[in-house]
Amino acid sequence: MKRTLPAKTWVKVGMQLLLSGWVCAAGAAETQRTAANITYRIPEGVYINAGTDQGLRQGLVGSMVLEDGRTLVFEVMQAARNTALLRLDGAGSSLVGSLQARPVELVFEAAAPPEEKAKPSGKDEPFVPLLAPARRAPEVAPTQNISHGNVGVRQTYQGGTDNQQDYAVTRIYTSGNIDRLFGSAWSFNWSGNARYRTGDGYRSHPEFETVQPLIYSAMLQHPLAGDGFVRMGRFLPLELPGIGYLDGAQAEVETTGRWRFGAVGGLKPKRIDLDVSGDEPTVAGYATFEAGRRNSAYYSGTAGLLGALYKGEADRLAVLFDQRAGFGPRFNLFSTAEFDFDVANTTNSQTQLSRLDLVATSRLHSLLTLRAGADHWQRTDSQAQRDLLPFIVNDQLFDDGYWRYWIGAQHDLPWRLNLNEEVAYTVSDATDDAMRWRVGLTRSSLFGWTFANLGATLYNLEAQDASGYGGLLRAYLPFWNGRLAIRPSASLRWLDPDNGGDGLSVTYYAIHLDGRISRHWTLTGGLTSTSGDGADALLFDLGLRYSW
Repeated sequence: MKRTLPAKTWVKVGMQLLLSGWVCAAGAAETQRTAANITYRIPEGVYINAGTDQGLRQGLVGSMVLEDGRTLVFEVMQAARNTALLRLDGAGSSLVGSLQARPVELVFEAAAPPEEKAKPSGKDEPFVPLLAPARRAPEVAPTQNISHGNVGVRQTYQGGTDNQQDYAVTRIYTSGNIDRLFGSAWSFNWSGNARYRTGDGYRSHPEFETVQPLIYSAMLQHPLAGDGFVRMGRFLPLELPGIGYLDGAQAEVETTGRWRFGAVGGLKPKRIDLDVSGDEPTVAGYATFEAGRRNSAYYSGTAGLLGALYKGEADRLAVLFDQRAGFGPRFNLFSTAEFDFDVANTTNSQTQLSRLDLVATSRLHSLLTLRAGADHWQRTDSQAQRDLLPFIVNDQLFDDGYWRYWIGAQHDLPWRLNLNEEVAYTVSDATDDAMRWRVGLTRSSLFGWTFANLGATLYNLEAQDASGYGGLLRAYLPFWNGRLAIRPSASLRWLDPDNGGDGLSVTYYAIHLDGRISRHWTLTGGLTSTSGDGADALLFDLGLRYSW
């Protein structure tokens, strides 16, 4: 009989490896804080409406602070002037689906300004003896094949389940870029991973005990005049992410200081495994208009027209739109939308607003920041969508989707307290209309401990067969100038026993560690225990990343 180690033994071994591999290396750097909104989510991470103009750069690692005080670790995968793609490490990757259109704060080390060298005066040159040995020539920075990137491995193990859902997943990932390729103006960017799944929990999965590679990006890029560029290969356009992944080419030109025009075309890879496919040729043209400057009156908008075939038939024609505007630091507006036309030869194809995210934020005073918004999503009935679904398609699946309207506020209180609340109302054809609220309180700089915080969030639970309240307790404890961060958390809920609930229970507790062993090495790990609803489990993950 095959013998397996108990889950607790795996946990002890993993924590010993995590702690024994820790090496403290202190260092001070100026910290920068940037407010942004999450604009899109993709399997690789999240897009935000901040970029190089706000100090972000490829390979940068920092902390993302959510509205409720939770802190996640991010890494910048790609960055343009006003947009960037972030990968969330460890436990943060499971939250990607719930962060669409949400405001966040990024905390990271600002790039050091270039040192100004004093010009020699001719009078204070050091004395050099005649017979002194020649000085060693200073090292010259490379002028070609300048590479920055990372490669890492992450091991996840779930055990202790009562329903034969134990599993293990090994994932190897890498991303980076090479500038001035062979001394030219070309650059090369790549991003991808490979994973291996095993265990009873994946026994019926098509990827069971097979290596599944996923290539997100492999592209060449060349600058044009101004901020223009041309790129080719596999990529997801940063300028209008709603286009999706493409194997093809893109070009953008700047005509004036305010207008930029671009075109992109190619073949969409398969939706699930991103294998090369010729089923879905796609083209799009777009224009971007910018005026003003950040932190003052400004506007930036990108509009594009996208067309796609699927297996030789017209399948999609859509207008994509992103915009952001501000009137000084006290008011900001962000929106993104997709409007589809009736071109697909399917039962429920229609002209519709498929997606809308609208967020308005106004900082009236340090004691009051108001925000409000609306979210909408409706599934498009296209042949590509139908082939993607792994079951027999029912026309009821293509309903009117949902609308979500919300309003919230944030208050910076004395004693470094931050109060955050939000009320949302959701209208959906699939479920009953529901009102949900959330309130959170965070205490920062605990006992003078810079960047440390402790917080609690309370929210209501509304479902068809249960109602009650939920709560989240969490802390962020950085050590050695943030080189080691410990993030404990726990979740509780109370379901009304009169309606079949189980009263008060702990649904999960967890502890995660993020540590920078050195300039190049980063070690992450965590332990999560879940319970309730017949899904008791112990989840352990350990990751190691090398950056250069």
